[in-house]
Amino acid sequence: MYETMEVICGQMLVVEPATGKTTCLSTDEKYNNSRLEINKIIDNSFNSAEKYLENKYKKRVRKVEVIRNDFRRMKQWMSDVKMMNISNQARLLTMDARPLKNNLIPIPQNCSDQIKQHLHDLFIEISDHCRKGFSDLSHQLQQLPKQLNEYYDYVVFLQTLHEIHNRLKVSVELLNQMKNLGEEQQTKLTVDEQMVLSNVHTSHKEFKDSLRKAEEYRDSQHNRMIVVLNKEIAKFEQDLTQTHADHGAGIITNETTDPSATLQRLYIVQKSIDQYKDRKGVLERFREIQSVEEIPYPNFIKCMNRFDHRVQIWNYLKKYNKENQQWRSIEITQLNSEDILTTVNQLSRELGIAERKETDDGVVKHLKHIVDDFKPFLPILTKLCQPAMQLRHWKKLFDLMGKKEWQPGVTLTQLTKMGVIQYKQQILEINATANGEYALKVQLSKIKQG
Repeated sequence: MYETMEVICGQMLVVEPATGKTTCLSTDEKYNNSRLEINKIIDNSFNSAEKYLENKYKKRVRKVEVIRNDFRRMKQWMSDVKMMNISNQARLLTMDARPLKNNLIPIPQNCSDQIKQHLHDLFIEISDHCRKGFSDLSHQLQQLPKQLNEYYDYVVFLQTLHEIHNRLKVSVELLNQMKNLGEEQQTKLTVDEQMVLSNVHTSHKEFKDSLRKAEEYRDSQHNRMIVVLNKEIAKFEQDLTQTHADHGAGIITNETTDPSATLQRLYIVQKSIDQYKDRKGVLERFREIQSVEEIPYPNFIKCMNRFDHRVQIWNYLKKYNKENQQWRSIEITQLNSEDILTTVNQLSRELGIAERKETDDGVVKHLKHIVDDFKPFLPILTKLCQPAMQLRHWKKLFDLMGKKEWQPGVTLTQLTKMGVIQYKQQILEINATANGEYALKVQLSKIKQG
């Protein structure tokens, strides 16, 4: 197209040998059209390559940098295309590689070959990725489910396929764009590239056929699988009926059993309870996939409530036995009567609620009986565990009970053996006297300080 060039005042001039006519390239329509086509090829090639590199070569750092550097250099040279000799067809891969004017960096002889090879590798790799993706998905779709759980996994798989298909279609569209761009610039695909692109389109068509058949199979099995699901739910509820009955008998209902041993047994039972929860979770997932109405699971609820009840009551019994032993063995003046009162009253309320849930629970009745036996000591502890009770008051109490002289370290167990519960009225009177004296002492102390 253009044989020689001169640069005058920043403009490129071309002298045609035959006529001697001089043309300014900056205003030449053919030249400007060629420049636009070159830039179009460059931008499309670079943008496609950059996107592909981001997705495909994340771990191949060295290769990424080599390719990107080639692209960056080529793009920089192309930005000054007005100063470059261009060939008759003015396209990227047939560009003249002679040095640029004005001492600019020359284009390497192998640059066009490098870019061409990069684009070829890019085309082949995208094609292989698409073909393998469609082929693998088609193979999975042909493995039709037979069991209930297989069917629902298949349904979920079909739901996720649309997103995967959309991603693969983007790659197919990219291949088509590269093919169309080459044809626009009179650069056809090689035979290898045409074959791989044809294989991609064939794999894509086979996948769409497999997907259509799979969705038809899914829809045809919908009603049958709902029947199977209902049978599984009925069996699940039937199994829970027996488990619920088991939780109402045996060691876990024997109030004479050691709480630690019973809780160990319940820990073992917990594994089967967890399995029931997992089964229910699977059934619920199936139900949601099939858009079936909510299921109440009455036996499951009763079974879980009874198990939780057993665990709660035996923990109450174990904890209370330990606390009660401490209350009876610690020196009585060291006890916190308010904490004891709060603990006993709260436990009584919880046992009342538990007794309404399981009216025939012997363990609840046993624990309630133990707590009720301790309650008469609460008003006595409230009076005796006060700072107002001094040595003289304790001595007076022991004299009234006809016991030996009081000594520090006396416990509730010792007082119980002395029959302290029978002297409740006397304790109230002694405590009233002690509180009066203590209040007077505090008042006198304030007067002295004031």
